[in-house]
Amino acid sequence: MSSQPADDSPARRLASILYRVGRDLDSNVQAVAGPARGWLARMRRSLTDHHYIPDVYDVLIDAGVKFESDAERDRPWLLTCGLFALNPAEPQGGEWRLTLGSALARLGDHPAAEARVRQLTASNYDQVASRLPSVMKQLSSKGISISVRSLAEDLVALHTAKSGSTEEHRVHLTWARDYKRRSHQYGKTKPQSPEEGTDQ
Repeated sequence: MSSQPADDSPARRLASILYRVGRDLDSNVQAVAGPARGWLARMRRSLTDHHYIPDVYDVLIDAGVKFESDAERDRPWLLTCGLFALNPAEPQGGEWRLTLGSALARLGDHPAAEARVRQLTASNYDQVASRLPSVMKQLSSKGISISVRSLAEDLVALHTAKSGSTEEHRVHLTWARDYKRRSHQYGKTKPQSPEEGTDQ
């Protein structure tokens, strides 16, 4: 008798689907790479052009995302797909996909990266949503891959949290903790094992 995976959440399933699209992008077979480029382009454009949002819903439905009666609750899921499309690269050299805070620690320019973290941890959902595209582009330029599952879970939590709430504070604390913990570690040696919230 088959059993369900320990983590069969929508965020995990969405991550698996998006990672597969990212891998297809590197295929030498045009019939595989071409559709992947198309999907990523539409997800990327959905960040600024709502004409492409129906395409993103196809991915969310495949992932089994549970839609609320209020479509406003879909925003963090749609945002996650668009953000991934800005940085779809596979991890290189045995690296792991990182949480947002840990990924910012990998940038190396600590004053600028720390300023980013301070800005994000003082932001509500709408402010985070407007700032993350530039963050993802910066991570992409450095070849730093991010955990879709962790990002989706954080964005969903932040979107549903009330301003100044304990849940909003929890997300901010997670980003700050991961940044500080990994910035200290990266200053000494490359991590040899995954942290909580990372995936390959």
